[in-house]
Amino acid sequence: MKIKAIFSDLDGTLKSEISEEKVPIKVVEKIKKIQEKNVLFSIATGKSRKKIFNYDVIYAINGPLILENGCVILEKKDFDFEINKKWDKYIRHEIRMLKKLANHYKNRNLMWKTRTFTIKGGEEPIIPERFSSVFDFKKNRQYYDFFPKKAGKLNAIRYVCKKNNIGLSNVLYVGDDINDIDILEKAGLPCTTQNASKKVKEIVRKRNGIISRHESYRGVLQIFRYILKENY
Repeated sequence: MKIKAIFSDLDGTLKSEISEEKVPIKVVEKIKKIQEKNVLFSIATGKSRKKIFNYDVIYAINGPLILENGCVILEKKDFDFEINKKWDKYIRHEIRMLKKLANHYKNRNLMWKTRTFTIKGGEEPIIPERFSSVFDFKKNRQYYDFFPKKAGKLNAIRYVCKKNNIGLSNVLYVGDDINDIDILEKAGLPCTTQNASKKVKEIVRKRNGIISRHESYRGVLQIFRYILKENY
């Protein structure tokens, strides 16, 4: 398959799990080499708009930023980013409803991002029936991330691909946790690293994807070297 776009998670993939750690320069340089082959590169993460700007790697990529599990898409414009208004309008009604859903968890350790909220720890939440057809959540390590079903990483990536005339069959995705599963099941080439969850590895193995023998960014480097060698 010819890879036309690469989407990657951030924590545990492009960088280690340590929150303050930056994306290593070796990874950034490999991203630049991949982009020289006319490949779209985008980051898809659960991080908020506020936190993502702590990472210099965002200024090295040529594609948009998919944030808060697909609830926010920031388009690259010169040396800055601006919100994709069409996508924002598409999920706006559900975002307003999300605030009502949050009231059901006001006694939990709830944290708001820009368009979504997260619950830290505790037993798995139950979404009330009147909201269950509209919203979903994914467990991301010790957090439960809520988002509209219209959004999610998979739907946001589909939107970006359609806008750039790229099919999912030509997409490589790198992810390591439960909130990456939907797109790993659909991407043309699913990839992961040794630190990934057991469920993620099972899916990537079943789909004949790539499981690096290394963890986090070292694993991603191995994947990127392989792609550059095999595809270009």
